[in-house]
Amino acid sequence: MPKFDWDDGNRNKCAARVPIEEIEAVLSDPDTIVTPQFALSVDDDPDAEETRYRATGKNHEGRGVFVVFTVRSVGDELRLRPISVHYIHRSKR
Repeated sequence: MPKFDWDDGNRNKCAARVPIEEIEAVLSDPDTIVTPQFALSVDDDPDAEETRYRATGKNHEGRGVFVVFTVRSVGDELRLRPISVHYIHRSKR
């Protein structure tokens, strides 16, 4: 199972939409589809130049979950840092 990089900023923002356990489960699921998405420069985002990834998967109830995340070095290990998350509405499947 991958390790995650959570702090008050991304934990609170993400958990307001999808429970943390579901986010971690989706990003740990080998059936989740992950594609790179290079972020555009945004003046108010200091990390906009890092590579971001889009993950589309399902929670334990089969509901679609979309996660934008990045990979960061924390000490001597790599961790997944969720940035944004939401459920996928039926009309977007």
